[in-house]
Amino acid sequence: DELKVGAEEKIYDALKAKLSYFLSFYDEISWEPHVFRRGHHDFAEDLCDYLQGVFSTMRLISEDLIISLLYLALKYISEGIFGALSRAKTYNIIALAALDADIWFIYNSFVSYYRDGETALECFREIRQFLHLFLKGHVHDLIDESATRMRYACLLYTSDAADDLLCVDLGGRR
Repeated sequence: DELKVGAEEKIYDALKAKLSYFLSFYDEISWEPHVFRRGHHDFAEDLCDYLQGVFSTMRLISEDLIISLLYLALKYISEGIFGALSRAKTYNIIALAALDADIWFIYNSFVSYYRDGETALECFREIRQFLHLFLKGHVHDLIDESATRMRYACLLYTSDAADDLLCVDLGGRR
């Protein structure tokens, strides 16, 4: 078991290194584009093609390994995209819409690996909440507990924010 865990950690480290390369493109995009683009960024497709290749090869080894590594990879992607967004000094609604398209493209590329699809959605929960705040204008959904549970499957706001309705906790940021 120790050898197996060590091998899985090595595989995940190698996977993260390659994912970091793809995620670095988010630091280079324009966060204030003037023209709306339909669909996802090309590098999001390259990222998905890479992961599809890795996981189709892993299918020969272990289906369980694929599920656990895919979850970790999708979480890493989500955190990387959110990190790039938080490093951007300014951004506009066009950039956020393009980012939303990337997230849905990545999600749809891998949802079939999970029985329910909720596990893949869970990976992108925080960034989806952030994007919906701007793109959909549903601030009340982030405060209303029942609406948030329906849309995001679990809550991210703090009890203090819910009590005074003044702020929403987006993953530790206020």
